[in-house]
Amino acid sequence: MTRRYGVGPTLYGSALLTTALQLPAIATGPGWRLLIFPVASSLAGVAATVFNVAQLSYRQRITPERLLGRVNASMRFLMWGATPL
Repeated sequence: MTRRYGVGPTLYGSALLTTALQLPAIATGPGWRLLIFPVASSLAGVAATVFNVAQLSYRQRITPERLLGRVNASMRFLMWGATPL
């Protein structure tokens, strides 16, 4: 994705798509509308995976090698630390 569209558009597009694909959960209801939730959630998961891979690759590319372990550990602490909130 980043080769085709570039890093910035891939990051912004996948973040926007992940958020937008969570909204159809509101339309879930009985009958055929019950399929909306798993389909939208699956597509949102794919978009979130694209975002995670793109941002990690970008971070590794711009971080000096001597700081890479510290930067990755700090980002994991921030991202996983915020999860319970």
